[in-house]
Amino acid sequence: MPRNQVKLLSIAILILSSSPCLQAGNWPTFRHDYHRSGITQETLDAGVLSQSWVHTPPLAPVRAWYGPARWDAYAKIRKLWSMRNYDAAFHVILVKNNLYFGSSADDSVHCLDTTTGKEQWLFTTDGPVHITPTFADGKLYFGSDDGFAYCIEAQTGKLVWKYSPVSGRTEFINNHRFASEWPVRSGVIVDKGIAYFANSMLPWQSSYLCAVEADTGKLIFKKELKKVSMDGPFSASSQFIISPQGRVPPVLFRKSDGKYMGVLNAHTKRSGGRGGAFVVLSCDKGCDAFYPTANHKDRGIDNVSVTKEEKLFTIPEGRAVVVSGNLCYVITDSSLLAYDKATKKPLWEKDVTFPYSLILAGETLFTGGKNKVAAFSTKNGTKLWEAKVNGRAYGLAAANNALFVSTDAGLIYC
Repeated sequence: MPRNQVKLLSIAILILSSSPCLQAGNWPTFRHDYHRSGITQETLDAGVLSQSWVHTPPLAPVRAWYGPARWDAYAKIRKLWSMRNYDAAFHVILVKNNLYFGSSADDSVHCLDTTTGKEQWLFTTDGPVHITPTFADGKLYFGSDDGFAYCIEAQTGKLVWKYSPVSGRTEFINNHRFASEWPVRSGVIVDKGIAYFANSMLPWQSSYLCAVEADTGKLIFKKELKKVSMDGPFSASSQFIISPQGRVPPVLFRKSDGKYMGVLNAHTKRSGGRGGAFVVLSCDKGCDAFYPTANHKDRGIDNVSVTKEEKLFTIPEGRAVVVSGNLCYVITDSSLLAYDKATKKPLWEKDVTFPYSLILAGETLFTGGKNKVAAFSTKNGTKLWEAKVNGRAYGLAAANNALFVSTDAGLIYC
């Protein structure tokens, strides 16, 4: 595969890990792969990084859910973090010379040239696009708040198919924007010719887990579910699909037939505040998951078994995590740490303020802060590089000798 200069614009928490479903040199789905690892084998020399271009969309991101709730009255938890912060910036994917992102501001998917940052084409839907597209077999797959999942040609933006599990359209105002009662905010994952996504908004009405033929959009199965809210990008292993739910724990489904398998920490007596906008999978030996908790007593990132009712440990105050083999790299509001996953003890810690995003490229950690991004050594946390940006850097990605940064001001930097 040619290694063209590819540039990623992201404001997400990105985690570095190897995944069999995606290739080195590209960044073809949210947080690189379906484990949502944020890991790439790409090696960047932080000492020679310099700004190449900046893309400035006319409108900044419009979040599906604005900011954190002040407190969870049901679970009696105060001082919550934002648990649906998956669209604070325009997350991007990179494939060859093209960069793609979905816009929650103008309801469109955009294609940019990674060499110049200039727009090549756009495809407009009838609602905000909160989760970045997935690239597979020459096509882009994504969902919209208009209630449809879409497949378009990656080179031209031409529509291939769109699908909704419900007929007719019922819309209401959600955070100052029109949205279907069944928006697609799970993103779309594609595996072995099957595209998976969810239409879901509120736990007290029906949600739908859907699987369709990736080439044609023909329905394979549709599961109607009660008392779940699939809100945030899916993660997936070879057997399971896992969906965030916001302020309650993620839910687990069997990939082969969509069977509901319960929540990830069903053993926890009190689950209020244990959830969030992302799930990171570590499947080198068995399979376990990392996801955020908002509980003020032990808030951070929980590590639990996917197939057993077993909590492994909690990373205190963790905002984002990268899991590489037996090592966990974590950012908090005021520090960057490396943990030994086996002993659950920190190996080193640095006082830094880059709490918004984290990825791993080779042996270099890249982090996003307020109006700044930086690179750190994985060996001891030594700072290698720092640069200024405008806004909170929620999105980072690395591909083909370039670093891409997306901020909540809507800017995308190469």
